[in-house]
Amino acid sequence: MKRNIALVLTCLMIIGMVGCVGNDKAQDSENIGGANDAASNELETTSAGDEAQAAEAASEQATAADDDFTPYQLFLSDDLSVDGQTFLEIYAESFDDLGEKPEAYYYDVDSDGEDELLVVGPYYGFDIYDVINGEFTCLDCGGGIATICDIYAGEGKAYVVHTDFGHVGRQNIEFALYGSNGEKVESFEISAGYPDKDNYDENSMFLLNDKEITMQEYEKYLNTYKPLDRSTLKSAWD
Repeated sequence: MKRNIALVLTCLMIIGMVGCVGNDKAQDSENIGGANDAASNELETTSAGDEAQAAEAASEQATAADDDFTPYQLFLSDDLSVDGQTFLEIYAESFDDLGEKPEAYYYDVDSDGEDELLVVGPYYGFDIYDVINGEFTCLDCGGGIATICDIYAGEGKAYVVHTDFGHVGRQNIEFALYGSNGEKVESFEISAGYPDKDNYDENSMFLLNDKEITMQEYEKYLNTYKPLDRSTLKSAWD
């Protein structure tokens, strides 16, 4: 009888231990599941936060870019004047005589990381507009007798040039490198003189500023610095 009672008690103890182990495993499973849920929620929160920060940064960059171009767009839309004249007043001849709006582009003329506005006038090449110390202004332009304003690039530099190829017996190119505050930080001039001829040859007079140079040296400048290909520039009308 005692042996039977002992067997029964032993069985009950074993069943109780199995039940405890099962409960512990269930509790552990619940704890693990809860931890996984918390980790998942934390990852989702972090991911959402990162996306929000990225979106905010992109928005700030877009706003900054828009701010950079705002004066130019206001000028092109005739809502901002320079030297007392609006865009339509300055380029009336392009609209009236040519029947079309002038070409306009963006290009970083002074290598300060911000584009300037280039507008092609009816006769003298580029009119270059910039914002200097918060003021919208014309940085440079063509004019005078057969003096064309253009941008020549080479050796990692962009020069504003004034060219005179319109007179018989001479060629002249003035180079100017601009700084971010609208100042000229470098300038030089090359020229070729060939009176009574259609073009220069080795016997012509070639100058770098006031110093005489050879035809080969003159042509090296022409081959090093080339006019910008307008087809590669960003249109300001887009």
